[in-house]
Amino acid sequence: MKSIKLLALLFVLGIAGAKAQTADELMDKSIAAMGGADKLKNLKTAYNEGSIQVQGQEFPIKIWKIQHEAMRMEFDIMGTNNIQVVTKGGGWSLMPIQGQTDPTPLDSAKAKMMQPQLSINGDLFDYKTDGKKVEALGKENIDGVDAYKLKITSKDGVEAIAYLDPTSYYLIRTKNTVNVQGNTVDVTVKLHDYKKTDDGYAYPSVIEETNSGMTILITKAEYNKPVEDSLFKMPGK
Repeated sequence: MKSIKLLALLFVLGIAGAKAQTADELMDKSIAAMGGADKLKNLKTAYNEGSIQVQGQEFPIKIWKIQHEAMRMEFDIMGTNNIQVVTKGGGWSLMPIQGQTDPTPLDSAKAKMMQPQLSINGDLFDYKTDGKKVEALGKENIDGVDAYKLKITSKDGVEAIAYLDPTSYYLIRTKNTVNVQGNTVDVTVKLHDYKKTDDGYAYPSVIEETNSGMTILITKAEYNKPVEDSLFKMPGK
């Protein structure tokens, strides 16, 4: 009888010790894993280079960002240099691979859809200031890992799902529903093979967009280095 009571007590204590972590607790651990709140708060610029793999091809890519202001992606394919720029006020592109011979303003819907990419420290950092709400939804098995599942709701009511690795607390997957030319599309992005810069910032070196079959491999990451504003200005014809 004493053994049964002891087992019952241990069972109860086990349940108490397994209290689910709140969204705030999970976010604090994720921010710490990415380099810490102070570091992330002070991110001003970012530069990444690497390659894109899609449909059996691989070609180089470079990405410049100014926090919440602008992003420039530049990639070479089939002998052409292609540029896409997004700013908080719009954007432009010069894509010879698509037949563009002159810089062209970016479609407003596409520019709006890409606005979250202007954030260097990610959608989840300082989410309360941005008017977002984050809710912990327990765990879900993601590629064999019982990942923490979070629902993010923007101030406009748009919902997305994020998954955190249960050990490292790195963001390993996102699911977003976006509107593309009047059609609703679910976009899933996988992030893995995290690395750290010499100054302590963590970043995923492999980013997969499952819908398009595109994979971005990051081989170089620099933060808070000078980035010229001229990179984001649309040249004249």
